[in-house]
Amino acid sequence: MKIINKLIVSCLFIVLLSGCSPKFLNEKRVHNTLKVALPKIATLDPIYSDETNEILISSFLYRTLTELEEGYAKSGLASYELGDNAKSVTFTINEEALFNNGDPVTSADVKASLTRVVDPKLQSPGAMLLSDIKGYAEAKAGKNFSGIKIINEKVFKVSFVRSRSDFPLIVANPFFGIISKKSITKDRKLLAPTVSSGSFQIDSQDLNKDGTLKDAVKFLGTDEFEVNEVLFTFTKNEEEAVKLFNNKKVDVTSLAQSSDLPKASSKKGITPSIKTVFYGFNVRNTLLQNPNLRKAILLAINKKDILEKSYGNDGSISNSILPDNTFGFDYICPDKCEFSIEKAKDYLNKANVDLNTLVVPIDVDDSQVQRIISQEIKSNLAAIGIKSEIRETNFDGLLSKIANYETGLFRFGWIMDGASPAASLERLFDSQSQENVTGFADSATNEHIEVSLASDQKKLIENQIKFAQKAVADAAIILPIANLNIRFGVRNTITNFELDINGKLDVDKLSYV
Repeated sequence: MKIINKLIVSCLFIVLLSGCSPKFLNEKRVHNTLKVALPKIATLDPIYSDETNEILISSFLYRTLTELEEGYAKSGLASYELGDNAKSVTFTINEEALFNNGDPVTSADVKASLTRVVDPKLQSPGAMLLSDIKGYAEAKAGKNFSGIKIINEKVFKVSFVRSRSDFPLIVANPFFGIISKKSITKDRKLLAPTVSSGSFQIDSQDLNKDGTLKDAVKFLGTDEFEVNEVLFTFTKNEEEAVKLFNNKKVDVTSLAQSSDLPKASSKKGITPSIKTVFYGFNVRNTLLQNPNLRKAILLAINKKDILEKSYGNDGSISNSILPDNTFGFDYICPDKCEFSIEKAKDYLNKANVDLNTLVVPIDVDDSQVQRIISQEIKSNLAAIGIKSEIRETNFDGLLSKIANYETGLFRFGWIMDGASPAASLERLFDSQSQENVTGFADSATNEHIEVSLASDQKKLIENQIKFAQKAVADAAIILPIANLNIRFGVRNTITNFELDINGKLDVDKLSYV
């Protein structure tokens, strides 16, 4: 999953929240169908929406409490107000916020939607983003999520164990698409068809066949969309989807490599970079507690070669956990974290380790691209005299090893696609977080994060991005590798195909030439 200097960030609800009254479908309106081809997805449940194609479909089906505009949280289904030094946030649901069956969105629907995200039986990757809400542990155990208090049908308050000024940013993530409580079973699974809050409704939730999304605009307080039907064709693999696009059978498809898309048959086909590939150091591993050894490893990695061999031209070198131009800020990592064999050897000498017995474990999942990356890292380390061992397991096995601090240098870029800068950094640097996976503990770091979380959004974002750069160079707890593009082939008859930093599509802006 090249950085674009200015991220295209959208707010889905500028029109929705402008005070217009609900409109019914205009029978004279032109019937426009958007045809999309995607490799088969695993789920339509928003709590698992962490892959590009799943997020694209979720954009049509689910709305979130907030949306992103130029990197900051704006009103979505609800407006919000921070209180108690950012230790609480009160949301007021818009009066015109309706589900696609015409029911109003209520506080109870929101609480039910957020509660199921933290259910350990469902294993949503978004659960950790809610870990600072009071009652998180009890909610995971199946009890009441006490930190989400319903005031009335349209107002609810979320309380935290510490300041969380970034929470409005977090709930713009696709994981937190709002679903009607009528569609949630007692064991928190979804009924089909699901009553959802998006602009479209699906005619079938059978992922073994192609799907049709029907415009639900007649239930929403919005102007008419130019696109009122979406036909999804699910293919066996990406190559088949690209073939359909090249043969002009569909309007949109996703691409892993930009070279797959002939320029003559598309618009730009490029969307914001929203994925950062990086590895983490488990500092509870005795070998990796030596900061000079970690810095030697960091400097020994030839990111340019790794990027070319694993992702082709579909990304740029990364020197931070966060994309270099995230939210419009552009802070360049010092030369302390750039590839240099000479500097790597200098730090290795300072580390004063026995190279005859030192073997650095490299823990990865069994995907093809991670095999390429891990082999390159192994080769890079050998170039400065460090022996290493690649330990490959499946995805769930790697997650388990990370959670139990059984890793060495480990692949960890896919689960932290950053609902906010702070949420990303906590998992690596904040010893007070339940989700810290590196074992790193530093009082100055903890204090920095605490102060930032009590700041306003702009200051928080700017401070955290600066800190992310500094943390790489000074602490060497992470090994950044690449920023990746999420690319879509988009037919030149389609305009305003815009994604936000989370990868969500601004459905309301889609139009035809």
